[in-house]
Amino acid sequence: MNPPTIFEHQALYPGNHIRILLLYPSRDFRAPISCSLLQLSLDSLNSDIYPYEALSYTWGSKVLDHEVYCEGQKLLVTKNCHTALKYLRLRSGTRNLWIDSICIDQSSLPERNHQVKLMGDIYKRARKVVIWLGEGDLKTSQSIRRVRLMEGYFEGLERRFPNQHLTKPIRKVYQSKLRLSFSTTLLYSYILGATLNLENAGTYKRLRAEGLGAEWFTRAWTLQELLLAREPVLQCGFEIIPWDHLMDWCNAQVHWPTKGPMVMTFYTRIKYQEFQQKEKGQIQPKDSTTQHGELSSLNDEDLRMMCQMLLVNTWQRTSSDHRDIVYSQYAIMTDLGLHLPAPDYNKDLPTVYEEFAFAVIKKTNNLMLLTALPGLFNHSGWPSWVPHFAAIRGDINILVDDAIKEYPSFRSTFQLQHHPGRLRIEAVMFDGLKAVGPVLRKPKREEMDDLHGRRKGHLTAAYWLRDVYRMVEPVERCPNGDSPMFAFFETYKSPEKPLNGPLFSMTGFGGRRSTLDKVGEEEMIGGLGIFVAGLTEAIDRYLEESQDPDTLEEAFIKIVDGSAFDNRFFHQKLEFIGKIFYSSKRTKPFVLANGCVGIGNADYEVGDMVVFFYGSLLPAIVRPTGGHYRLVGPAVIKGIPDHLWPLSNNTELGDVQLIDLI
Repeated sequence: MNPPTIFEHQALYPGNHIRILLLYPSRDFRAPISCSLLQLSLDSLNSDIYPYEALSYTWGSKVLDHEVYCEGQKLLVTKNCHTALKYLRLRSGTRNLWIDSICIDQSSLPERNHQVKLMGDIYKRARKVVIWLGEGDLKTSQSIRRVRLMEGYFEGLERRFPNQHLTKPIRKVYQSKLRLSFSTTLLYSYILGATLNLENAGTYKRLRAEGLGAEWFTRAWTLQELLLAREPVLQCGFEIIPWDHLMDWCNAQVHWPTKGPMVMTFYTRIKYQEFQQKEKGQIQPKDSTTQHGELSSLNDEDLRMMCQMLLVNTWQRTSSDHRDIVYSQYAIMTDLGLHLPAPDYNKDLPTVYEEFAFAVIKKTNNLMLLTALPGLFNHSGWPSWVPHFAAIRGDINILVDDAIKEYPSFRSTFQLQHHPGRLRIEAVMFDGLKAVGPVLRKPKREEMDDLHGRRKGHLTAAYWLRDVYRMVEPVERCPNGDSPMFAFFETYKSPEKPLNGPLFSMTGFGGRRSTLDKVGEEEMIGGLGIFVAGLTEAIDRYLEESQDPDTLEEAFIKIVDGSAFDNRFFHQKLEFIGKIFYSSKRTKPFVLANGCVGIGNADYEVGDMVVFFYGSLLPAIVRPTGGHYRLVGPAVIKGIPDHLWPLSNNTELGDVQLIDLI
């Protein structure tokens, strides 16, 4: 008997044709997988006429080392795809599926370009979207069954008692009672890979490391697949749970985190559904006179909100091909009204990101993209204003609503201009950088875990603050009348920083107080400067006079533990310094020639210019380059007179000019 030949995809028919996978049944779980592919026109395809399900999963290893038999020929797939097919296969009856790695000829670049444009419609028209999280085990099965059982009970209760004022409290009580049970904890931590702030931290760290869904929540394509699904379900082995049940259950958890890819995914799904209801007229937007049709008909505030959430999701996700960070959101962004070029894998990465960045700027009518993504710019060979969306990872707080509302717009008289590699925008030149301080590096993990580590962090911040005081010492007053160090600490009062509110309102630092006027705060800041200078001087003197070969950290610890340095509220001041250190993400201070003070986390240099952009929430720093400018990054600057900043689209200044960012 001749061995089976290798399967080759037949060319797709002209037009919007796709392939549907017909997965044949088997009563033997271990039997070889048998299937075939059927070509259908997406224009005429309807899930009610020809129902199919779309699979949302992670490829895992890209090694094609597992066999399935397609139309009697051997087709190699990844291990994760093969495992999913075994669990998705029915015991009787053919199952119609759409799976990207099989239904798209991955070896054909033109076909990939064509099919990526259609993926939005493919997931919209699917009867269900199955989110495959892996095989799981007995523990995950118990978790899902428990939630499914309880949700079924609550649904029956709600049908019997339609009054939600009765059933919602009952649901909340039952879920709260069970939230710390073994099975619920496993569902939340083991399946989803979430972090729980519970006492038994070691167990949950292990569960998180083994979390089956952790990879799914960070894959680039899965967000679009979830948002466009009419009925998403999660499957782990043979166990299935509707997405809405999972959302109800997780909402009852008191240890629900506020940031991270998983939470952003949940939050974005909720908001996207709200926007869909608005476009259908089910929820009337506030102050909205738009007609309901497509998502692009939403008001400007909603569009900015949705774009921001998608961008936040974008830089928390990964893909082996970085172009997919953008292409994976093509369908959603075009629904929002962005005019994006069709996906084309022949384009290089900078071109793909540049086209996407310009489309976002034009649609949102502001520079939110340039000021909300610090640390993503100035990659070698790239235009300075084009973010590298795949270059940053980390947790992002989900509370972005208020920040979005504050973003100003371009002036109505301004026409955004774009040429390859260049963006022309309106700007007001403010002043140049006269002095740049040292970088306060990001804390290391060991500097946050124990007392010894925290003292090392305090030492780092104390020497850094000493250099900041020395840097601003020549400045008497900022242009708005504030003292320079008062302006410096004001930069730490932005909503995303932990030093909100009156600067020295903590208990024990200068006495018990809930508020301080500006004069009181400036006095306390001056006192802190004397404290920092005295502390670092005492450390240096101790090292000079000591006969022991102590390190800097050891000398600091001896001074803290002993009586070598006496200062009122010593430990409270150290804790305040520590707050600055632990909030730092490579903070770099600077002083302008006119006396204003600022911080940021870009590579600023003396001679760079501060500019005010219309449509920006933060001032920006640019570097003159041959008649044009390169964007260095946004910054928080204090001491600017109120009539100069912030700009609004009604602000009229005589020195507004057009500049080219390259």
